[in-house]
Amino acid sequence: MKELSKYQCEYCHTEYREKSACEQCEKNHKVKPKIKKSIYQPYEVCNSGYPMRINIKFENGEVITYRRG
Repeated sequence: MKELSKYQCEYCHTEYREKSACEQCEKNHKVKPKIKKSIYQPYEVCNSGYPMRINIKFENGEVITYRRG
């Protein structure tokens, strides 16, 4: 009988056979995001109350904008 071991990324839950590949995956993820700005539309344009865009700032200082679909 063979014992098999796998490693799983804590962020995306992808499984790897090699520990080094899993560590590389975990280091690649940008963690600890913070909402920098939320952009809303007037009630007459969008009455859902949810933001149309959100600017997220990450640990490395980069700001990414997410748009609602």
